Amino acid sequence: MEPHNDLYELLGVPVTATSQQISKAYRKKALKVHPDKVGPDNEAAAAQFLQLTHAVDTLTDAAKRAAYDDLHKAHVAKRERVEKLDEARKKAKRDLEERETRGAQLYGQSNDSFNEAEVKRLREEGLKRLAEMMKEDELEREARDVASNANSTANDLDHSISLKWKAGQVKLTVDQIETLFSAFGEIDVLRVKKKSALLVYKNASDAEKIYNKRDSFKDYEIDWLTPRAKKTAEPAIVENIATAAAVGSKTEKDKTSGFSFSIGSPSSKFESVENDTLRRMREREKARSEAMLNK
Repeated sequence: MEPHNDLYELLGVPVTATSQQISKAYRKKALKVHPDKVGPDNEAAAAQFLQLTHAVDTLTDAAKRAAYDDLHKAHVAKRERVEKLDEARKKAKRDLEERETRGAQLYGQSNDSFNEAEVKRLREEGLKRLAEMMKEDELEREARDVASNANSTANDLDHSISLKWKAGQVKLTVDQIETLFSAFGEIDVLRVKKKSALLVYKNASDAEKIYNKRDSFKDYEIDWLTPRAKKTAEPAIVENIATAAAVGSKTEKDKTSGFSFSIGSPSSKFESVENDTLRRMREREKARSEAMLNK
């Protein structure tokens, strides 16, 4: 099975845990690997601290948690299906071996007691069971395809950019935003609100371009829609963890990248425009899954 980062297991909480329980578990575990305690040169502890911070940020935000739970449930369901199929195959193998043993015993008896009908029945049962195993293999492949489609939701998030303008700035119109930011690539979805906008690029590489150029837009805040899309930046975060701990930076950019070493829980909230996009992606996934199951 493909690797899956279980955030609930990382924090040691059940999937039904409340935000308060998640925050408490985070503080308990984060204290053990905090750079101020283990030292800024402990890269393993720094990496674990970043994972814990990402986990609490995701699971204490309603929109982020809903998106993660969709992927987590798909992974758990797939794992259970595979385990059941493995057990069914093992049982079928044991049954077939037992029937073969019984058949050999019957064959070894004298001609008078040899039961040809019994051997024929055992052969037919074996063929039937093999056919069932082939059908189970086909179901497993279909389950794997459905789970793969579920993971495509996470890939869609890698195309999404959040744009916010600071207080006092004039609101950009849809045409202005499209003209300005389509220079980086084709925009698939564009939603504009009072103080923010959501841009979903057709290609993830185009979204990466605008994120890398975010410092050029001094009057606007440009970021990924969810931390899931920030995975390409994590190696750099680990390399600079010692410097961040020494300087104790408190800027908003550091908090977003995971440089803040505060033990308190993050309080950032998604706006409804982002919720709309997550819902749209889940609806798209549901349609894919139904189409796959109806084949």
